[in-house]
Amino acid sequence: MGVKHTARMKYEVKLGTPREYYNEDHRPKHFLEFSNMEEGDTAEADREDTFT
Repeated sequence: MGVKHTARMKYEVKLGTPREYYNEDHRPKHFLEFSNMEEGDTAEADREDTFT
């Protein structure tokens, strides 16, 4: 399961300024979950909010 690495694999390196840590490109699943929450597809809480 996953990618098998070997010593003879070819790869490319691109020099430049790295993207910031919270960039969408690093964690696409994380950002998709937020966009799904905004659409209202998530279930509401079962309990009443006692802090408001």
